[in-house]
Amino acid sequence: MMFSMKVSDTESSKSMVMSLAKGFRVLEVFDAREPELTLSQIAARAELDPGTTYRLAKTLVMLGYLLPAEGKRYRLGLKVLDLGFNAFGQMDLNTIARPILRSLMGPINEAASIAVLDGPELVYVERLQMPLGRLGISQRVGARVPAFCTAIGHAILAHLPLEERLQILNARPRTKMTPNTPVTIPEIESRLQKVRELGYAVSDQDTVIGVRVIAAPIFDPDDRPWAAISAAAPWMACSLQEFVEHTAPAVVSAAKQLTKVSRISGSTGFAPGRRGA
Repeated sequence: MMFSMKVSDTESSKSMVMSLAKGFRVLEVFDAREPELTLSQIAARAELDPGTTYRLAKTLVMLGYLLPAEGKRYRLGLKVLDLGFNAFGQMDLNTIARPILRSLMGPINEAASIAVLDGPELVYVERLQMPLGRLGISQRVGARVPAFCTAIGHAILAHLPLEERLQILNARPRTKMTPNTPVTIPEIESRLQKVRELGYAVSDQDTVIGVRVIAAPIFDPDDRPWAAISAAAPWMACSLQEFVEHTAPAVVSAAKQLTKVSRISGSTGFAPGRRGA
C-alpha cells in the first residue's frame, strides 16, 4: 500500500505529531475497490500495530471520520467527504487543471491544453506551452480550432451520439489542412472508433505539419464528454510509437483526474484564462 506521506515511528521531527500522522494513514488505506475493511486489514495496510490501530479507529469513529459497518468492519464517514468538498469549493477548475497540464510537459511534450466544444469548433480554456520550444505554433486561451480533424475534437466527438456527431461534422466545410487531414465522414468515423477502443485520440500532423497531439475526453457527472485535455510534441522529438507510449498513459490519467474532479464538484466550466502560449 502506497501512502501520500510515509512516516517512520522513529522520525525525530519536533514539528511532527505522530498520532495525527498515523490517523491519516488509517484514512488513506480505504479506496473504492474495498470501501469496508476490518481492523486487521487496516493495521496491515497502514503498517501499524493492532493496539494502535484499534485506538485510532475508535477515535476516528467518535469524530465521525470512520463509521462501523457489518462484520466488525469500518468505512469512511461523511466527514471525510466534507473535507474534500470544502477543498474543492475553494479551488476553481483552472487552479486544479494547471498543475495537471504542467505534469504533461517535459523533454518530449512542449504544450498541454484543455478545450471545450462550441458547435463545430473547440475553444482553448487552459493552455501551457514552452516559450522556446520547437512546435512552431502558438495558440492562446480563447483560440478556436476545428473539431472534425483535431485530436482534442476527436476525443470529445467519439463519445457523442451519432446524430449529434454528424450534425457537428456537417456544420462547416471540412477542408484539408495538411495531407493527413481526415475530411470524409467515413475517415473521421474510423478515427473516432479507434478513440473509443483506445481511450484517446492521436493526431500525427493532421492539422499542422510537424506537430503530433494526443488527447483524451473529460466527462461530466452524467458521463457526457464536455471537454478534452491534450499534449503536443514536435515530430522530431521522437518516433510516433515512442510519442504514443510516452504520452498516451499520462494524458488518459490526467483526463481521469479532471473527470473525477468534475463529478465530485459538479462543475463543468472554466473561468476565462489569462495566460497565453
